[in-house]
Amino acid sequence: MSYPADSKPPLHKRFNEEESLIFIRNRYKNLKEDIFHQVEILKWNPEFRRKCQEYYAKGYKDWIILSAIFNLLLTIESKKIGLMPNSIEINKQIVKIRKIIKSTSYEIDTFLRIDFKALFSVFFINSLNTYGFNLRRNNFSPDFIESFLRERMRYFDYDLEHQAIFGEPPGSWPTVI
Repeated sequence: MSYPADSKPPLHKRFNEEESLIFIRNRYKNLKEDIFHQVEILKWNPEFRRKCQEYYAKGYKDWIILSAIFNLLLTIESKKIGLMPNSIEINKQIVKIRKIIKSTSYEIDTFLRIDFKALFSVFFINSLNTYGFNLRRNNFSPDFIESFLRERMRYFDYDLEHQAIFGEPPGSWPTVI
């Protein structure tokens, strides 16, 4: 279905602003528990902050960038113990992997040399699952999924109030109660 150039598609019936804010709050809470130490290192690196400025300019929020960072670390640690990314086995080992991530400092170059686009895509697909969407096909383009979340679920419209973590100057995590 196409829409006139000057209008937006309607919000999806599953969109719920209150649930979205709860989802974001929980995301920050869980990510802070897992990657706080690494983020404190990254946010003071000018090169990494420049990279994040590009994502901010595209409308990405801190909670989305932080999710990509976590997905990268999850992928690194999963491969070290012989698990394939996105495998069912990762879910069985997630507590062990999260403990490793919490206690490990990763080289900044690890984050600079990788394009986060694939990491964002994994996060967006998982987000659709969280909202209860069942992807019956596996050939959706990452751009289509991002566009759906952006336009129909207002995914890029919400964040908790705080100064951008990877901003100039670096900010801090939002207060999560």
